[in-house]
Amino acid sequence: MRSYESKKKCRAFAFKDGNTFPTFNHDFYTNDETPDVHLLREIRKNPEEVHFLPPFVKPFIIKPGDYRNRYGSLWKDSWLMPGDSSVRVQTTRYFSVAQYTYRTLKQYLQWKRAEVKLIGLFGYSYELFFIRHNVINLKSMIEVVDSKIREGLMNPLSFFKINKLDRDDIAVALKNHENLEKMRLHLIKKEKSDVYESFEGNDEDDDG
Repeated sequence: MRSYESKKKCRAFAFKDGNTFPTFNHDFYTNDETPDVHLLREIRKNPEEVHFLPPFVKPFIIKPGDYRNRYGSLWKDSWLMPGDSSVRVQTTRYFSVAQYTYRTLKQYLQWKRAEVKLIGLFGYSYELFFIRHNVINLKSMIEVVDSKIREGLMNPLSFFKINKLDRDDIAVALKNHENLEKMRLHLIKKEKSDVYESFEGNDEDDDG
């Protein structure tokens, strides 16, 4: 069963009017209103009309193992060290291949491979095929995906066709993905430190 975080400092962000520096929304997510809490409330309100949540940054402590494994690709040009605080950029996921039971390992790996491909292209996976007017029908998604897995479908993209996606319907998803990638580049350029200092400073202001 998937677990959800209920207490974590997160801040929503967006890039407006072609700006290269993000604008933070300090009122959307709070310590009590995390992305996971927002999602669960959306589902409880109406699982057939779940609205997209904005991407966010979340603080974390750099662990020695992560620092060692990603030193060459991430930490080499940064002054940050194990034990320091940084931020990671994330978006809410509405689908996970792990929440279903597959007939064979091979079938699971096929569905997982397609999921990775979709996320690489659009930032989201199978939920894209259940969006109308930028709102996700999670109830339908769970039922249809479960049905296709039970039927033994091995190639999910033969049923969920990428060329059938309506870009107007998934415009918010595409914008979230664009903002997510811009923030990742921003963090790299700022060596993962400037945004964190701004983020933490505003938290102190929020606390009064």
